[in-house]
Amino acid sequence: MTFENLKQGAKRFTAPAVAGATLMAGNAQAAVSIDVTEVTDTILSGSATVTTLGISVLSLVVVVKLFKWVRAAL
Repeated sequence: MTFENLKQGAKRFTAPAVAGATLMAGNAQAAVSIDVTEVTDTILSGSATVTTLGISVLSLVVVVKLFKWVRAAL
């Protein structure tokens, strides 16, 4: 079997495979409903903590840069 034959076979089976996978995914999606409200609430409640930590780290970086800048000027 040559590479050209392999490419020809792949072209021939691509469309039916994609169509079949799409139908199966559509059926699976219709059958299962996942409730994600608890996950999104947890993520949203943690965003304040992440924001506070980010501002703290950014402030520390700015203070270190200012300290080095003032020290170099002296």
